[in-house]
Amino acid sequence: FEMATFSESTSKMLEKLLDKAGKDPRLTPRILREKAEQKLSIEPGSLKKFRKEIKTLIYEWWNKQNSLKNPSEEESFLALTKLAKASGNASLLQDLPDKDKNRVLSERLKSKGLIFADIPTANDIAKAKKN
Repeated sequence: FEMATFSESTSKMLEKLLDKAGKDPRLTPRILREKAEQKLSIEPGSLKKFRKEIKTLIYEWWNKQNSLKNPSEEESFLALTKLAKASGNASLLQDLPDKDKNRVLSERLKSKGLIFADIPTANDIAKAKKN
């Protein structure tokens, strides 16, 4: 067993474990730490002194996951724009109001018969290219 340090590789390992576990409520900071110690082949309990860093990493990971689920207005608009262009409806991008442009563009695209998630996914855009 080697002595534990909270390095970039330890941080990446913890993030991989978090990604793998997802939002499983059974995953506690203690279980995460123990799994990391096993994977890194280090003395059990040797990451205990990095509790604060591990907790911070979990919060950052959690916030990153939530921000991916709640894309910004700009990210939503970008996806809608890609869908409009891919489906051959780039003309729908003209004269969009500054306010509510996502809702307006979304309604215009749906009026053309396009079916997509609230925020178009890569799959929605690929389907639009085929049609």
